[in-house]
Amino acid sequence: MVVLVTGPSCSRKSEGVRSGTEDRGPNTNPLRVTIPAEPSRSGPKIDLVHATLNERPLSELTLDAVTDLFGRPTASADPTADLGPILAYADQGLVFWFKDRLEDPRQRLISIVVYLTPKQDSETHVQCLAFRGTFVQGITAEWKAPMVMQAFAKFNPEDAYDPLLAEQARIFEFERKTVAAMGVDRSRTELTAKDLTSGLARISVKFPFSDASFHYDENTKFLEYIEVSPDREAKADRPATD
Repeated sequence: MVVLVTGPSCSRKSEGVRSGTEDRGPNTNPLRVTIPAEPSRSGPKIDLVHATLNERPLSELTLDAVTDLFGRPTASADPTADLGPILAYADQGLVFWFKDRLEDPRQRLISIVVYLTPKQDSETHVQCLAFRGTFVQGITAEWKAPMVMQAFAKFNPEDAYDPLLAEQARIFEFERKTVAAMGVDRSRTELTAKDLTSGLARISVKFPFSDASFHYDENTKFLEYIEVSPDREAKADRPATD
């Protein structure tokens, strides 16, 4: 079993190793001061093509397995009528969705949301930091939508963005604000244009053992987060990790 050590945000800078001398007078030896480096911390490794987390198949991950790997979550969302619990690990930039216990006693994984940039998770309402780990495919927050299309061209990626629908979303938000200004009940008009376009600004890729959605900023095209779900229908032998 691989145990991942969680800790402070990766934005925290290491002090490194410093050596120097301190003048304590002509009759004393120089005092060498050494400050130890902060222990290195490596985050999890995700392979989208082979659908693994630290070389363990996503299809085999259960709620217990995830909590064994990552420890106590930052926050969780209780099961609903059609979904199981959701666990957020804010310092890792990861949110895990699981099946309901009644549907699946093992509570296997439904999907993982990987935040490439700091963002509030819509389900647990926790502010997640950027993903601390790495992707085998080299994906980072510096990737743009065209890079995803090019890098995974052999898997026939599909970009769902539609400028017309995006414009309609902005019109919807304008109407929502107008209704709100009139003092009308907003309970049915809480979605914003950003909420609607986030579903459009995404690239879907079907890998051999998983389905992934790359969500990007509508204007800059930079990736914001990735959602990956294990494909339980895949029957072929899993290839060796590159």
